[in-house]
Amino acid sequence: MNFSFRRYISAMLCSALLGFSFASCSNDDDDENIGGVIPELGTPKYEAESAKYLISGDSDVESIEFTASGNYIICTDVYSINWGQSPRKSAKIKKVSMLKGLVDKSRATTYNGIISGKYTIDSNGVYQLEGFGTITITSEDGSYLIKIRTNEGENLDLNARKGSEIGNSEMTQAICRSWNIDAFRLFIKVGNRTIFDKTSPKAEIKNLLDDLVKTMMKYGDEDDMEWTPEDQEELNLLAEMLKSAEQITFSKSGTYMVSYTNNLLAISTWTWVNENKGLIRYSWDYSDIESDNLGGLATITFNGNKLNVTESMIDEDEDDEDDEDYYPVKFDLTYITSEAK
Repeated sequence: MNFSFRRYISAMLCSALLGFSFASCSNDDDDENIGGVIPELGTPKYEAESAKYLISGDSDVESIEFTASGNYIICTDVYSINWGQSPRKSAKIKKVSMLKGLVDKSRATTYNGIISGKYTIDSNGVYQLEGFGTITITSEDGSYLIKIRTNEGENLDLNARKGSEIGNSEMTQAICRSWNIDAFRLFIKVGNRTIFDKTSPKAEIKNLLDDLVKTMMKYGDEDDMEWTPEDQEELNLLAEMLKSAEQITFSKSGTYMVSYTNNLLAISTWTWVNENKGLIRYSWDYSDIESDNLGGLATITFNGNKLNVTESMIDEDEDDEDDEDYYPVKFDLTYITSEAK
């Protein structure tokens, strides 16, 4: 068998660091991991309030979203899709004064210009944003006035419009909520032979990856026969990133957010490619959902009330098809989740 194990470990590490940005491919003829009956999950608590507001005019704030499960997401104009590299508005980097109002970091997270946490709505219809402040929304003729009052006493009045939504199909309704990441499944098939298929709780991901290394060392190419300290360091980093992945949130506004226990956030946009097969496309570039460099494909399936998100790397090199030692390789990384209550 002729393939490079290290390439898959590196791809998985990119996945963890970018929040699912796995080098993914799709094979429409392969129905593995596709299917599952949509469960009766009920209506999320804040379904009626879920919406994304796009801010008009000159403001540090670009959008404010309230999800059906009770998360708020504020994206500012220093939000970077490259995680610590070039911000989207590289020619005009402004200090976001509202970030100074975020004093309770145990109840809200700021990362790369994103502010996120939980919200409730009081009897007067005011949004109470944990760790941040309050928001009041009024509407007239399809436009919205958003009044922000931070915990530090800063006041902002913003004009906004609602963003478009993906739809309200049964599948969309089912997945658009928050999901706690409980476990991982690693699956590898070489040709028609499954050589690795194991699932472990998130807390034991290191043991799962160690088992993967032992198995893959038997099948890798000559360059994979020696496992170096540098390789182990990369594997340990991957284990820590996967272990820290805490929650996934999907919204009908097209938001796909992954939060981590170490106060990291990853936010992308998503849309259906083939809803019947649970296939979605996502991108970290909000302006280009088709971007292959900053996005990919993932398959969403249900197993009872569990939501599974699977990234697949399929290695099919036409140049090697005549090589008798060549076998196509399918490598799946699945996040197994349960609804966050």
